[in-house]
Amino acid sequence: MRRGAALSVLLFSNSFTVVAIADPCAAGVDRGAALRLSSGPADFGAIPEACPATEASLHGRGQLLVATDEFYGYLQAGVSPRLRRKVSEADWFSLTLPELAYRFAANATVEASQSGLGAGSLGYHHALASLRGLRVAPYVRALFPADFGYRFATRYGIEYGLAAAYKVSSRLELDGGVAFPVYFIVSGDHVLRYLEPAGSVDANIRATRWLSVLAGVGARWRGGRLAGFEALEPRVGVRILPTPSVRFELAGALPLAGVDRTDVLVTLNGAWLWAPLTSLRVRHRARRDQQGRCDGSSQDQRDDGQGDHDRDVRYLQ
Repeated sequence: MRRGAALSVLLFSNSFTVVAIADPCAAGVDRGAALRLSSGPADFGAIPEACPATEASLHGRGQLLVATDEFYGYLQAGVSPRLRRKVSEADWFSLTLPELAYRFAANATVEASQSGLGAGSLGYHHALASLRGLRVAPYVRALFPADFGYRFATRYGIEYGLAAAYKVSSRLELDGGVAFPVYFIVSGDHVLRYLEPAGSVDANIRATRWLSVLAGVGARWRGGRLAGFEALEPRVGVRILPTPSVRFELAGALPLAGVDRTDVLVTLNGAWLWAPLTSLRVRHRARRDQQGRCDGSSQDQRDDGQGDHDRDVRYLQ
């Protein structure tokens, strides 16, 4: 009895250790990604992915503020294309094209609306080697000015930060990081500089192979002349992968306990992932080799087919 109990404890501890030190980027689709929520221009302030991938996505977002006592309301909605290009096992570039946005404000009986292009950004990301289940990816992004929100000024910006992913188990992953966007608003000879550091952490629960539920919290500050605590943001979202190459994500946040008076922030995005196409080819080859084994193919073919099949299984886990 004691030997059986000791063996059970040993097996449990060994299995936990294997999961704990696994690389969160080693297998699966769309891993190492916190909720894609941002109130800043061109995704500034939103923690990017910690794992390399190649994808094309379309991001839509909306912000709503309703101040009944002051007879004031504000609505902003926009959509922007976003691209990621993996150039090595640890490096990738990101590009956010200028957002097509609509803004509406109402102050008592006075109303105003505006539509046009927002800002875009270009970024470089590098994933460090995994250490005991933790993957960290420093990055830098530059804001290129295309923002129509400033009539007599131009906004520039640069952001640096760290994205991180920690694999707790096969079904639980912690995603988050910190971001330090710096903005420069230039108007003639005057330059306004300010920093808006942000951080977040999300629990990514993989309910099924195609559905993940995420919940976490984010925080934002502001430095410079307008220094202060911006918001504490409880956040929740769902991520759906109907196929290995397609992703949909719906997320929302409620800014609390800060000077940001936004009532709700909602984002919806869809993406096409290029990396899983390799997996589909591997699966096709594995099925073909499996058929060959049934027809009496050689031992070498069986070994190669099994290796392809194992790589495919690891990728989709």
